[in-house]
Amino acid sequence: MTNSPTWPTSLPQLPLANGLTAEMRDTRESFEPQRGPSISRPGFTADLKQFQVSFSLDLAQLATFEAFVRDDLARGSLKFGMRDPETLAIHLWKIVPGQGLYRQRRVGPGRVTVSMELLRSGTPWYAPYSPSGVVVAPEFLLDFEAGVYASGGARVSLSGALVATVGSISISGGALQCPGDGSVEMNTVGLTLPAAGTAIGFASTTVLDSDQRFFAGENFETVVFGVTELGVLYAKDGGGDIELGSPSSGVQFKAASAWDGDEFVGAMDGVSMTDSFDEGALTGVTPVGVGSENDGGRAWTGTIARIAVYNHVFTAAQLEELTGAT
Repeated sequence: MTNSPTWPTSLPQLPLANGLTAEMRDTRESFEPQRGPSISRPGFTADLKQFQVSFSLDLAQLATFEAFVRDDLARGSLKFGMRDPETLAIHLWKIVPGQGLYRQRRVGPGRVTVSMELLRSGTPWYAPYSPSGVVVAPEFLLDFEAGVYASGGARVSLSGALVATVGSISISGGALQCPGDGSVEMNTVGLTLPAAGTAIGFASTTVLDSDQRFFAGENFETVVFGVTELGVLYAKDGGGDIELGSPSSGVQFKAASAWDGDEFVGAMDGVSMTDSFDEGALTGVTPVGVGSENDGGRAWTGTIARIAVYNHVFTAAQLEELTGAT
């Protein structure tokens, strides 16, 4: 199932407060019996709420918006993911056509206001995986805790997300169980890390004095997440690394790394690292291994609860949010 498009991150993420109105659609069905007053009953189980929204855009943003409506939304015929202006939760929306799809008004040099009617309906599967402030769906996701998997930006079954499972790795207790006893090799994931993006990993380890990887490319060229022989969790590419912290044996930690093609930053359990480096970029790495390197070496001993990769570079604050306690 292909993802619904998401509201572009380069546009204002919320409409103007001035002029924002909303009304709940009347979805009742009524009929007239032969005798007595008319009878009504719910026509839908879901609430349909319609909003009148306006966005203040510069000319570059206007071009982005017009391309989004024309191309991504097939001239307004498709639903898209965007944050609710009242609750900030991510919902699915569709443009309600009137005399046109939207209205445009010049409000000053190089600025316009775009207004339109939007109908809110439903919540997309990727809503829990996007940090606040933007709407970004994972390009690749293994969420063993929730049983949610995605590949190529679309939700798929587990078999659609994992190309192969080798050795005695198994899934139980809401996590990928990795014994790391020599008979375990890896899960081979048909995934190429983007030139710029973000990776998230929730895992635990029971061995802190062994050089092991839970999400990595080949050898030392690309280690997205691993633990050194000194028990330090780190993120690494071919040119340098960031020490994210020292996990405790048997306790789940949450790690994140983001790279923009030049700089590489990371976070662990809600604390981001400011010591970024620009020694290289994670490019052309395929496949990526989950549970070891992609050649089967340095197998992980512990569990892996979630892996996610985004084609979007999150900020340090967003990395802290994604790896925080909540």
